[in-house]
Amino acid sequence: MKKKAFTYFICWLPLWGISNVQLGIYLGYTPELNNLYRGNTLDGGDDPSGYQLRAQSWYAMEFHNNLIQQAGATGHAANTKTLSFPWGLTVGGEVRYQWNALLVRLAIDHTLQMGGRSGFLEAGGYANEIRYESWAFSIPVSFALSHALAEYYQFYFGLGPYYGISYVKVSHSAPQAFAHIGPTSLPASELPFQAAELYAPMLGIHYILGLQFPIIINKIYLSFDFISYNAQSAPELVRGSDSLGAPITNFYSQLTQRGERIIIAVQYYIGT
Repeated sequence: MKKKAFTYFICWLPLWGISNVQLGIYLGYTPELNNLYRGNTLDGGDDPSGYQLRAQSWYAMEFHNNLIQQAGATGHAANTKTLSFPWGLTVGGEVRYQWNALLVRLAIDHTLQMGGRSGFLEAGGYANEIRYESWAFSIPVSFALSHALAEYYQFYFGLGPYYGISYVKVSHSAPQAFAHIGPTSLPASELPFQAAELYAPMLGIHYILGLQFPIIINKIYLSFDFISYNAQSAPELVRGSDSLGAPITNFYSQLTQRGERIIIAVQYYIGT
């Protein structure tokens, strides 16, 4: 009897790790959505000596914030409000398939902008309200190695392809305010657009590191994941109006999804 019970236990024990499928939903924290704070540096051509110039991205919050802060500190602005950091809330779903030590994860998620939605600069008689609207969509496919820390407790790490879509819209009610902020005033040719938006698909790579443990064995599991991702779009046409309200023409820019994401997920075990 003891021999039969021991044989049954040995045969049953690895079944959870040999092959199983799980469906899950998750919430995540994305520290910087679509790289809105730093933006992308653009090719500004060459100077007469052949040195390559770089122009600041049209959607970089850091660039706007630096000008707003300097205008306020030097007394050239009557009223200011800097943009807060553009963190995002991620909501998604996933399918996990585990076979022995191999874990395959397919996820689909959407990230909404929560921080950095508005700023303000009043200077030279112009009251400029800055508004940001942005979201991100991604489909990461992860191939990971899983290691059992204890029965039903799994640690895993891996990588895989990453497909994303990003959207950014920035509007300035009176961009001329940036032309009246003292020594840091922008020339007319470099004033922000009144409104500009860009929608761009992209490809890249991601890495995943996670820990999963049971809430109800063979039914409900909880996981904590750390994902690092890097994807960039091809140059896409920016649409909108320039500082004087005329349509933007022949202006191309890139968007990126680059950074980290922390995820808390709940999975439902549906067997093999």
